[in-house]
Amino acid sequence: MLAEFGSASRERVFPYLERIEVKLGDVVREAGGVLEHAYFPDGAVLSLLTALENGAAIETANIGREGAFGLFASMYGRTSFNRSLVQLEGGLLRVPSEVLRAEFQRNENIRHLFVCYPETLLAQIQQTVACNSVHTTQERMSRWLLMMHDRADGRLDIHA
Repeated sequence: MLAEFGSASRERVFPYLERIEVKLGDVVREAGGVLEHAYFPDGAVLSLLTALENGAAIETANIGREGAFGLFASMYGRTSFNRSLVQLEGGLLRVPSEVLRAEFQRNENIRHLFVCYPETLLAQIQQTVACNSVHTTQERMSRWLLMMHDRADGRLDIHA
């Protein structure tokens, strides 16, 4: 997603990017947590988990290099609805919410990018729900592995 920023936006936002390394299973943000940064995966893949009343959680989406976690929460000062968990270790680029908020207000192209991305994420969630309701466990696992492979730039280490 960062590749879609225009040159003026890059000049204003990129100096504030901070790269952090994350490990498998790290929690980037708990559900209900305040988001002070937005996170752009750069090698890492994040799973968005929705907590259930019984304490369990289900993956509703995953985010790789194509997306971001915390855009809307950053724009509007909201808390995170989902737990964000590292599914594939690597890097995350994070930027303070106030920097993105200023760019969102200043730049129409950034507004368009940030408003269109949730549609893509919603389509992924809808497809996941549909697949989970009609496909076998093996088919669902195959879909998940393919999605992870795509978001991992073709590198997916699987250990038994």
